[in-house]
Amino acid sequence: VRMPPAECMFKAEPGGSVDKRLQEFLRSRGFPKWFTVTVAPKGSYREDDIISFLQKHLEPWKEGRDWRIILADDYSAHKSENVWCLCWSRGYIILIHGGGSTPVAQTPDTDLNEHVRRVYGQKECHLLEEKMRAGQVVPKLTHEECMECMLEVLQDGALHEHAAAGYKKVGQSIHLYGDEDGEVV
Repeated sequence: VRMPPAECMFKAEPGGSVDKRLQEFLRSRGFPKWFTVTVAPKGSYREDDIISFLQKHLEPWKEGRDWRIILADDYSAHKSENVWCLCWSRGYIILIHGGGSTPVAQTPDTDLNEHVRRVYGQKECHLLEEKMRAGQVVPKLTHEECMECMLEVLQDGALHEHAAAGYKKVGQSIHLYGDEDGEVV
């Protein structure tokens, strides 16, 4: 199973000590190429962060490869001309879900994130309990522990296969002539 790209973002200064430490941890621990880490001053994505993510993860265009579609939610950082041009230059067409439709039309929201949150939360709770048993009064996970937990969760191919099946449920990959209309829920 080819894993979809994923990235953890933490609140810190780009190029600062936290960023450097996390990049070194990612490299030294041999994380797979599909899993990256980044930082931002507010801990949320802006246009530059989206472009950086896409540059890391979009396969370059080459002769004979089919065009690909990227579905994105209605967020200003996804809708910039720079993002569109980068996608286009690599053979990807970015389609933006209309405002308010993400929770019912985008499979990461309908069929993936809930399960990722649940499994990640279980792993995080287990680690926090271990820390409390070891004497930490108010334990918290390090950035590195968060990265390891998220990698463990996202490595589960069944999680992604379940999410991919969601394209039928939201109506994006059903048969055009009505044979699969009953799949939409």
